Amino acid sequence: MADHAPLERTDSDGITTLRFGRGRGARVDLACLEALEATLRDVAADTSVRVLRLRSRGDEFSHGADLSDPRLVASIVGGDASRRALASLGQRVVDALATLPVPTVVDVSGRAIGAGACFVAACDVRVAAPDASIAFPEVDRGMHLGWGILPRLTRWLGPGPTAQLALLGDTLPVRALPAGSVVLADAPGEAADALARRLADKPAHAVRAIVASGFAAAMARFLGG
Repeated sequence: MADHAPLERTDSDGITTLRFGRGRGARVDLACLEALEATLRDVAADTSVRVLRLRSRGDEFSHGADLSDPRLVASIVGGDASRRALASLGQRVVDALATLPVPTVVDVSGRAIGAGACFVAACDVRVAAPDASIAFPEVDRGMHLGWGILPRLTRWLGPGPTAQLALLGDTLPVRALPAGSVVLADAPGEAADALARRLADKPAHAVRAIVASGFAAAMARFLGG
């Protein structure tokens, strides 16, 4: 696909790779969110896909929403209805990523902020460079953390780090996250590729069943079941 496309998809030997973002900070515009929603729907229905690899097209993972995108800005300032529609789209993307029937592997270099950090939280396996960090600056901008990400953050990191991120607006280095929440690697892209290949080589029916069971258990805990 062309460099200016909002999302790039490639498929190879059971691994579907999605590259997102514009510019050095891999910012997320409205077209990217729309493309992600449609593409994730297609991936979920494609039984030839064994693993989803999520990658950034930036020098850093993502600096969040692209406020230079006039369509995105119009959705933010256009009133309650347009803001609700944007929030609904963001949550559908996060939910689609988190509930794919195949494992999702993401690699993180540099900063993962806002929308980009939501993508990281929604994946199953997270590989990060030792100097990577995660942040949600929404609270300091007078915004609450949306896209349904708070329960997912709490399940991933626990209540303490989630409070630091969501309530205090702290930037947390991945080295400070709970043990086991990320895989640290000096070359995170290569390490994530290797993990994705290992997952793709496992029996597909067994992997899908494990992914489905894990999601069902997580939702049961969240809903109090």
